[in-house]
Amino acid sequence: MISFNNLKKSYSRNVVLEINSLDIPTGQAFGLVGNNGAGKTTLLRLLAGIHAPQQGNIRIEGKIGNTSLLRTKIGHMPEHIRWNGNKTLGEIMEEFCILNNVETTTASKLLELVGLSD
Repeated sequence: MISFNNLKKSYSRNVVLEINSLDIPTGQAFGLVGNNGAGKTTLLRLLAGIHAPQQGNIRIEGKIGNTSLLRTKIGHMPEHIRWNGNKTLGEIMEEFCILNNVETTTASKLLELVGLSD
């Protein structure tokens, strides 16, 4: 389960995200829908450990999600990315595994799970 508790994120004095309580059960598909500026990307960046909240916490499987835990459990693909070279998705994912001290076999397992294996 992923739980958000008293989560707040702001930039300067502008509060961009505020969640009192939200639980997403394990295995549950969950979508974020909203206007531009509603906080969807901010929530994903918090969940992926890219940004830290000013207040509150994110729990994954009951553990408070510090940056290290979040980065090993959650992946984030930004809307606009620039890849250098002609690498396959598998090769890119393997590089990210290495950067995050995760077994490179994880990349192929994930690609197989979502039907994108070679």
